Amino acid sequence: MIACLYEGSAERAILDILHENGFLVFSKEDLLSGDFIRRASGPVFCTRYLGYDFSESIDVIHVQDSKSEVFSVPRPYRRLISSDTRYITSPEIEILIILSLGKYNDFRNSRKKPSEYCKSELRIAEVKTYDFVHAFFADPDKLLRAIKQHKMYYGKSTGAKDILLYDLLSPEAQKYADML
Repeated sequence: MIACLYEGSAERAILDILHENGFLVFSKEDLLSGDFIRRASGPVFCTRYLGYDFSESIDVIHVQDSKSEVFSVPRPYRRLISSDTRYITSPEIEILIILSLGKYNDFRNSRKKPSEYCKSELRIAEVKTYDFVHAFFADPDKLLRAIKQHKMYYGKSTGAKDILLYDLLSPEAQKYADML
């Protein structure tokens, strides 16, 4: 059983597109509650999803930009968590939009956060909304290319426990992305 926790609406849109196209290493049938879960604190997550009679072990997956955020699970629930892995979208999920538009060098020179760059330089006010991100990446190849580029630019800076969104792709999707 997998609990896939996402940070915000943009991350949810990305996960939905990857799922809709069969690009993830798991299916929704593998997910706790049959769906992605909006991120909450460890205690809130446990109260909502790991009731007292819950006995199956859970692999927790986080799709987030922060490398340092801690997910603390209360002691009685720790036995239920078999793994806790962060898939990093650093510096922010909006970097995928910047990469897909070929604006990475301009972004780096701006010294702005990706969301600020998208709003001020690219004039995309709704960059953090589900509807915009889902429509922007309506062509899933565009999303896979951006995820592959993110790995190329940011893959060297992750720690041993932090892996990238690219690593959440199925082996077949990774091969396909590498050919794009």
